[in-house]
Parts: sequence; C-alpha cells; structure tokens
Amino acid sequence: MLGCFALVLFVGLSAINIISISVYRYSLTEIFTQHLETEIKLKQCDKRHLLPEYIKISSEPILNPNWVPYPQTINGKSVYVNWRPVYQGIKEFAFLLFLWEVVLVLALTFLFYKLLWIHLKEREENRDFLELLLLAISHKLGNFLAAQQLNLEILKEKHSLEAVKRLERGYSTIEKDFRYILQVIKNFKGYLRKKEKINLKALIEDILTVFKEESQEKSLQLSLVPAEIYAAKTEIETVFYLLIENAFKYARKAIFINLFIRNKTIFFVVRNDVDPKVPKGSGVGLSLVQKLAIKNKIKLTFKRENGYFIVEGEISKPYYLMRLLRGV
Repeated sequence: MLGCFALVLFVGLSAINIISISVYRYSLTEIFTQHLETEIKLKQCDKRHLLPEYIKISSEPILNPNWVPYPQTINGKSVYVNWRPVYQGIKEFAFLLFLWEVVLVLALTFLFYKLLWIHLKEREENRDFLELLLLAISHKLGNFLAAQQLNLEILKEKHSLEAVKRLERGYSTIEKDFRYILQVIKNFKGYLRKKEKINLKALIEDILTVFKEESQEKSLQLSLVPAEIYAAKTEIETVFYLLIENAFKYARKAIFINLFIRNKTIFFVVRNDVDPKVPKGSGVGLSLVQKLAIKNKIKLTFKRENGYFIVEGEISKPYYLMRLLRGV
C-alpha cells in the first residue's frame, strides 16, 4: 500500500512537473527572443554597441551546431545565436523541480506512513480491547456461576439464610461489574486514546471501597506511598481491580497491599493467605491481568510462599512519568 501510494504520488507530480517545465520553457524562450530582438536593434542603430556573447555576426556560415542562424541581418551579415543560456536555465529549473519533487514525495510518503501506522495501531488496540473485554466478561460470569452453583447446592440440602445472602451478594457483585463493563464500552473511543496522570494510592483506595463488606470480614493491611504514573486509566484500574478482587476471593483472613518507591521505580505487592476451602479458579482473571501488564510495560511476578499467594509488580521510570505527590 505504501509503495503504491509513493508510485502514484511520484507519477502525478512528474506529470505536473512536465507541464511546469513546458510552460517555463515557453516563457523563457519568449523572454530570450525579445532580448535578442532588442540587442539586434541596438546594434543596427549603433555599430559600437557590444553584443552579448551568445550573439555573433558573421559573413561566413558558422558550422558549430551550438550556433543557430537567426532570421535577422546586421549590415548584410548573418546573425547567429547560441541558445545555451535558455537550455541551461531550463535544466536548472528542471533539476530544482526534481529536488522539490523528491523532498515532497519523501515527506508525503512519511506522513502517509505515520497516518497508516496510527490507523493500524488503533485497529490493533481495538482488537486487543475486545479480546480483553471478552476475557473480563467470561471471568466475571464464570466466578458468578461458580458461586451460585455452590449456593444452590447448599439450598438443596437445607434452607440456609447464609446461602440466600450469598446469592444476593453475588447478584449485587455481578450487577456492579456489568455496569462497569458497560461504562467501559460506552467510553470505548476515549479509552483507546486517552492517557492521563494516575495517582496509584488514590486509585487503590477507590477500588477498596468496592470491597467494603469483604474487608470487614477479613483483615486488610495497607502501606501505600503516593506515586503517580502516566497511562490509560481504565487499563491500570482493571489490573489493580482484578488483583485486589482475586486477593479477597481466595484469602482466608489476611490481605496485605503495599505500594512504595525505590530507586525511582514504583513497586507494588498484593499478598493474601490462601483459603484451602475456596475452590481453585479458572485463571482467566490473572491471564487478563498479565495481558494488560505486558501491554503497559508492567513487570509482574506470581508466586506461592508459606501458604500465601503473592503478586509483585514493578513500574520503571523509563516508560512512565512518575513523581512523588507532596501534598498534591
């Protein structure tokens, strides 16, 4: 596509240049001819008038092909004209046009390449977004169905008020997630392009308000240092939301969230003790987190140690604009 564009542009500009050169040649020839007529008339009136070097008067034929007979005579002698100045002017004009054409073709080709690259990048982002959105929906729906299946099994065995509360809580959660996904779809175009400064401490605190009920049932310990990054907020928010959601879902009673800066690099850790009674998930949520992390140049590490599931993240300065928020 890029080659075809450059070829069409080059052919089009060449056609314009040929027309321009033809017009310039005609105009230059007319000016040169008028100048010749003036010089010849001056010589006819004043024999002492010196003719320019491209005009010669000779009683004998000049056999040099560069000298062309002119249909005028001076004192019975033939006039010969060297048209080299005209040809030289046309060559210089054509060379100048050629240089401008090359520069213009290269500039427009580069501009077209940049626009094409932006368009293809946007298409790739659209595809990635839809893929991630489907993963998120399947993750949320899978968690909801798994929880409701467990509650229904309990209800089959005995009428349990706790199971009913779980059903209500599950419905509330899936409704909230559904509204969040609808909001993301609604802001689809802005989501793809908009990057902004994000206060990670405030972002994590906002996400934790969603898990207010769960945090009352389990021990939550926070150690957050104000730090700011420049990125797509929806993607970063989704990463932390899924990590925190995963911690609350599988924690037995303790959750630890740390955010700190060391050597101009932002680190975060989400750690929870593992409840053996909670069935193992499909891993779709963490897979989604990994995809978003790779896209945003975030280094993630998942590991299990001494009955704890630990997620460690690293955001380095070369990719993000960061700074400490001093009372801001």
